[in-house]
Amino acid sequence: MWLLVLPLTLAATLVAAVRHPTSDWADAASAGHYLLAGHLDVFAEFPKVQMGPLALLLAGSVSGEVYMAAVCALLPVLLWLITLPYPRTRKTYGRVLFGALLLAWPWAAYGVQGHGDDAIVMVGVVVMVTSLEMQREVGVVTGFVIALLAKPIALLFLPLSFAHSRRAGAVAALGAAVLWAPFFLANVSGFFAAGSGKGDLWPNSLIDLLGGEPHTGFPGWVRPVQLVGGLALCWVLARRRGPAAAVAGVLAFRVMLEPGTWNYYSTAVIVAGMMLDLKRGFRIPWATLLGFVSFAATLGVPPLSLGQGVVRLLALGGGLVLAFGKDQRLPDAAATNARQAILVRE
Repeated sequence: MWLLVLPLTLAATLVAAVRHPTSDWADAASAGHYLLAGHLDVFAEFPKVQMGPLALLLAGSVSGEVYMAAVCALLPVLLWLITLPYPRTRKTYGRVLFGALLLAWPWAAYGVQGHGDDAIVMVGVVVMVTSLEMQREVGVVTGFVIALLAKPIALLFLPLSFAHSRRAGAVAALGAAVLWAPFFLANVSGFFAAGSGKGDLWPNSLIDLLGGEPHTGFPGWVRPVQLVGGLALCWVLARRRGPAAAVAGVLAFRVMLEPGTWNYYSTAVIVAGMMLDLKRGFRIPWATLLGFVSFAATLGVPPLSLGQGVVRLLALGGGLVLAFGKDQRLPDAAATNARQAILVRE
């Protein structure tokens, strides 16, 4: 109960202090009302709103206060899902509770800044990882469809479906394509134009430090590199290091390449870090801590200072390196066999 109630209470207290969502909430709500009115060309009319139909329906159907409360309510669901593949021990719950207390503030940022889409994506991705650990094909497919309906960037996690089986991957891809088809067909050119990304290149982001010119909009190569690189990274890590490592690596890679440096980008990195730390059995939750550092380094409204930008990138780079590391303990099945062998010898 503490694992579920304490982080929820903390996140709810933080959003209650703000009282009403800010930042991208107004655009999300406007697009949501437009979609609820039956306009399937919503992405052509609102190209700045990089959210899926599920997230827009939520934003358009409730008030700002209820919206923030709904986002907070997803936090205990997420935490419960993370624990499912592991033994119900104090060690498991203690690790997740520690990460959850670090996550409460960043998770509240999802609601405050009007990004319930990212919250829904992470719930869907956690469903995928948990279902893969428990070998449940329906959960893998369902998690992917939920995530992709919340935000197109969830396409990066399609390789997780194929990591379970070709059938799961094919069903997930087909289901998502069918659900997105009406929005694509409503305005094909507008749909593609919206997918290119509408935003600003902030100072002391990775692209700026590599020679980009701040305040010039998104470079045209960013989204294709994030897509192709993320898909490849997800496939390789899922095969070699498991689904938790794949999610942690993909999210760290994606956030590192983001032209913007908003703090809520790192919330997903913290969630992925919690899953990776739990899977690897780290005594010190390094991946979770690095994700939180990347969030804390970006507090305030961009642009960041040079020091903040460097700390953020180092933390994200550290998370990416951890994703490629090896497990620090035997897998559950192997550990069980080892214990049985010891008992037989005794």
